[in-house]
Amino acid sequence: MAQKFELLEKAAVGSERKIEIPDKLPVIPTRTNMLVYPSAVMPLYVGREKSLAALEESIGKFNQMVFLVSQRDITKEDPEIEDLFEIGTIARIVQLMKMPDGNYKILVEGLTRARLSSVEEGENTFIVVAEKLKSKGRKSKMLQALVRRVKELALRYVSMS
Repeated sequence: MAQKFELLEKAAVGSERKIEIPDKLPVIPTRTNMLVYPSAVMPLYVGREKSLAALEESIGKFNQMVFLVSQRDITKEDPEIEDLFEIGTIARIVQLMKMPDGNYKILVEGLTRARLSSVEEGENTFIVVAEKLKSKGRKSKMLQALVRRVKELALRYVSMS
């Protein structure tokens, strides 16, 4: 059984803060070919009944955290748990906006990759235990320098446009 775990997040230059991730999380299946990666911030549209229920659960009980996982068949309107991939991303809901049609546009920040370990079916949504996956990459000085350079160039691009 998976247990609660914490992530260290860069809060400001030279400082970090811990993010506690609950041991169980509501699932939001994604139909798009777009994946949410750790450290990425992306908008998602939420409108299906189970996804809206997962969103409510996340805000009410799960510290605004969800488990985002892609569907195997994107045409399926009401996916069951076997219709989902096992690997997904634990994400934090950063911003929430209700649209005129009753759906929501949310901004999510990917925190870490995780594997679906076990499932509980709630009233209108799936609640899962997700196990954090370890990163296979190594942090070298060269990689850190490249990441810094990409961030600098991205900031420069944003300021020019």
